[in-house]
Amino acid sequence: MRTGVAAGAAVGLAVAGVAVAARRADRVLPKLPAPGATAQVQLVSKGIELAVAGRKIRTGPLQGRATFEIEEHPDDPGAVRTRITEFRLSSTGARDAVVTMEQRAGSRTEATVLRRVSPRSPRFQHTLALECEVTIANPRALGLPEGSDDPLSLRANVPIELVGKPADFPDFHAVYKLHEPIALSGASGAGEASMLRFSFQIQGF
Repeated sequence: MRTGVAAGAAVGLAVAGVAVAARRADRVLPKLPAPGATAQVQLVSKGIELAVAGRKIRTGPLQGRATFEIEEHPDDPGAVRTRITEFRLSSTGARDAVVTMEQRAGSRTEATVLRRVSPRSPRFQHTLALECEVTIANPRALGLPEGSDDPLSLRANVPIELVGKPADFPDFHAVYKLHEPIALSGASGAGEASMLRFSFQIQGF
């Protein structure tokens, strides 16, 4: 009896495995966006974690928009390049209406790559590079020292790198996260500054 039960269970598992494999084979893989296309999206973020003058501070929620241009990848037909031409986030709450994060004026961000994680993967690997500036209009509202009355502008010394694995592009649920902490400059008289954590989610218009 036990042998029969075990054999039946094995058959059941094999059938289930075949069904899963069939579903995977039938899965429609997302296509790369066409070179020359432009994608405009809304962005939402829970906030930015910064270190300024030895203090960790976190902004409130942010929202805004971004525009991407799609370019042909000259060396990889299985990938495209993307370039950010517009990026801006700003605080959403009355208490936190003091922070903006945006693409630096006059900057042209470098093109980065969008490609599949693997040939049969339903997800892409996407890295963004952004030359950005964070402006805190009222630093004391975020807990910076007395005397911090003037607006504080912090610039990334190199483009910040954000990594996501979207299921499409644009994917209106994709989350992009800061790859690693990055030094910021411009905190005159406030000591060293850095961006510790940051992420955003893409949403549709």
